[in-house]
Amino acid sequence: MQTLILKTDDLVFEQIKSFLSLIPKEKVEIIDPFAIDYVCDEEQEEILKLLKNIETKEIVASSKKTYEI
Repeated sequence: MQTLILKTDDLVFEQIKSFLSLIPKEKVEIIDPFAIDYVCDEEQEEILKLLKNIETKEIVASSKKTYEI
């Protein structure tokens, strides 16, 4: 499989998603590069420390939604 990264306006992205929904699901996958899947114990501890700190404003500054076709 090949990977393509696109930056688009939200309206254009919705149109692209509609187009991609016409292609068989096993042929196309939309990946959110900002999605957090699993973290190791060290990362988990660091995240918990950040959450407990009242001065922490953001964990991920530019989080995005995940999309499924």
